[in-house]
Amino acid sequence: MLLGAPAANFISAAGSSAPPPEWRGVWLVVKDLGAPGISAITDAQAGELIGASILIADGTARFVNDNCDKARYTIETQTIEDLLLAFRLTPTQLPLRGKRARTLEVSCSGAPFHDLSLLETGCAIVVWKGRVFQVVKREPELKRVTCIN
Repeated sequence: MLLGAPAANFISAAGSSAPPPEWRGVWLVVKDLGAPGISAITDAQAGELIGASILIADGTARFVNDNCDKARYTIETQTIEDLLLAFRLTPTQLPLRGKRARTLEVSCSGAPFHDLSLLETGCAIVVWKGRVFQVVKREPELKRVTCIN
């Protein structure tokens, strides 16, 4: 769950084991947007994550090598400023495009797992160990958009 962000527009308080259709599937890490704050991984380690996959499915989630077979999903709609605040970042540090984001919060056996955020511009991001990565849903054609100004 995002800390410091206001609660709004959840699927339900307990979440659902089925993610909404637009989130379901395999997402690929396509770009390292950097570590505007403190990161637990180096530039080289971040580079190795390019091409890694994230799976969002009914009751199952996988973020690179972290697996969860008891996943539950909630969705929160928030401003970009609130999204950044949750990671103790400012728009100056990470100038994301747009004004709003929808975040799929993934919990595993009741504990926070990982979050995937979809900006109103169509850009999707994930924060992994203090680094921000752009991800795209693997479909017949990868659709890439610019995430930062």
